[in-house]
Amino acid sequence: MNAKTTNTGAQEAAAKAAADTLDTMVAAGKESVEAAMKAGNETATETYDAAVAIGEKQAEKSGAAYQSAARLGKENMTAFQASAGAMAAGFEAYGEKVSEYAKATTAEYFDLMSRFMAAKTPEEFASLQMEATTRSMERFMTQSIELNRIATEALSESAAPVKQRYDAVMSEVSKSASD
Repeated sequence: MNAKTTNTGAQEAAAKAAADTLDTMVAAGKESVEAAMKAGNETATETYDAAVAIGEKQAEKSGAAYQSAARLGKENMTAFQASAGAMAAGFEAYGEKVSEYAKATTAEYFDLMSRFMAAKTPEEFASLQMEATTRSMERFMTQSIELNRIATEALSESAAPVKQRYDAVMSEVSKSASD
């Protein structure tokens, strides 16, 4: 063997060792890049999944809040309609009672007028006048009491549905606040 052959063999061995080292480094770099990509993909997937889960929870909460608000709105509208209906019924009853009193008063007035015209003495006329005054005061008191009763009932009945809705809404608000 000569020196040239030995030198070429050493160079080839050195080149092969360098190539092997380079291949090992490339393989290690490739593994590092793949590991980093895999870890990045896993982290991105986990982050995305977590964001989707949070979004779904928020959507559920928003949907539930919307449904609750819609339900409360519908119930409030129903209560206000009931209140308006009760108030209308009260006005109707009040009006009917005023009409009844007006008819009765008119009939009584015509009866008294005919009796006044038929009175023959001043004492009879004075007695009729006292009777008319007494009846008028009694009728006024009776009518006032009855009309006040009707008005009070109408107000109470019309306020009841609104009060119930107020109580229900306040209960729901306080329950929501405590959650």
